[in-house]
Order: sequence, then structure tokens, then C-alpha cells
Amino acid sequence: MKSVIRVYWQAARSYKWLAFFILLTLSFNQIIDLWAPLYYKKFFDTLANSDRTATNTQTLIGIIAFIFFLYFMQWVGYRWATFASSFFQARMMTDLKQNAFDYLIHHSHSFFINNFTGSLVQRINRLSRAFERFTDELFWSLWPLTIRVVGSITILWWVNHFIAMALMGWVFVFLIVNLFFTKWKMKY
Repeated sequence: MKSVIRVYWQAARSYKWLAFFILLTLSFNQIIDLWAPLYYKKFFDTLANSDRTATNTQTLIGIIAFIFFLYFMQWVGYRWATFASSFFQARMMTDLKQNAFDYLIHHSHSFFINNFTGSLVQRINRLSRAFERFTDELFWSLWPLTIRVVGSITILWWVNHFIAMALMGWVFVFLIVNLFFTKWKMKY
């Protein structure tokens, strides 16, 4: 596993700015997703304390317009992230295949006699497809989840320290239990 990650990392170094852009854009989108409900709260607090004047109506319309702007920026961010991710994965898969074939070409003639060529090509294709799955999980599952958990704990810390500490404790216990269960399950 470590050797495969090392191969991925070596190939990804030439596209590090693109990977950084994808992670930054996805972070931006998750922060917007966490920030918008604070404006919903502000909207309903203003509505509940409203005396139905023109200034309160303008304030409510301004809040709704800002929420719309936030979600529009999130949509734009997701479009940028998906475009950049598609470009990144396609280039990386091509580079991985090319590097693997370059590595194979330097083997001896007896290596190719003793190994079925179709299985070698299949292994190289698996390497690049595994990279695609790996980056999809990293970019679209693990990274947004991390940003969301850290952001939720931060927002809860502003509201109530006890609830934030309870959530941190739950996340810690959940990760430890999953780690032990994974190690136990890997034996079988």
C-alpha cells in the first residue's frame, strides 16, 4: 500500500497546484455550506423581532439575497472543482500508465516470456483506475467530511462549549472504534 501511495505521490507532484486548487475549492464550498445556516438563523431572528417596517423588509430581502449569493458561489465552486478534478485525474491516469509502461519496457526478454502480456497491461490499467477511485474518495468524501466536522465543532464552540466538546469526544471515539474494527476485520 505504501509503495502504491508513493507512486501516486511522485506522479502527482507535477500537478500539485491543481490538486491544491481542488482542495481549496472544496474547502470553500464546505465553508459556505456551514455558513449559510447562520444567515437562515439571522433571517428568522429578524423576522421574529420584526415590527413590519420597510427597513426590516429591506433587511430580510438583503439576507435572502446574500444567501442566494452564497449558494451561487458554492455552485460555481463545485463546477470549478469538478472540471479541475476531471482534468487532474485524466492527466494523472495518463502519466501513471506511461510511467508504468516505461518501467516495464526496461525488463528483460525472459520477464515477458514468463509473464502473460495481457495480465501486465491489466495490472497497469488497474493502477490508474485505482488512482481515480482513490482521488474521488479523497476529494469528494474524506476532505469535505474533515472540513465539515472541524467547521461544525468550531461553530458549536461559539454557541456552546459543552456541545462542541461532546461532539469532539464523539468524533474521537468513533474514529478509535473504526480503527480497531478495521484492524480486526483486516485479519480475516
